[in-house]
Amino acid sequence: MDEYNGHIHYAVNGYKPLAWAIPLDSDDFPVKELAERDDYIKTLKAFFDKINLKTIINYGFQKNLRDLYELGK
Repeated sequence: MDEYNGHIHYAVNGYKPLAWAIPLDSDDFPVKELAERDDYIKTLKAFFDKINLKTIINYGFQKNLRDLYELGK
C-alpha cells in the first residue's frame, strides 16, 4: 500500500462519473497523502477551495470547519 500513488477524480463532460482521474503528483491539488487526522481536514478545505464553496459547513469531526476556514484565510 505504501507504493500506491494517489489520484484525483474530476467530473468531465461526456464521461461517466468517476471515470476520469489523474495522479495527484500531476495535479495542483495541495494535499498529496492522508497520513493523520488533520490531513482529512486539510483535504476537505482544499476541496472546498477547489470548487469555490461559499456555504459554511458545520462538521462533527471534533473541529468546526468554520474555524478551520477562518484560520486558513
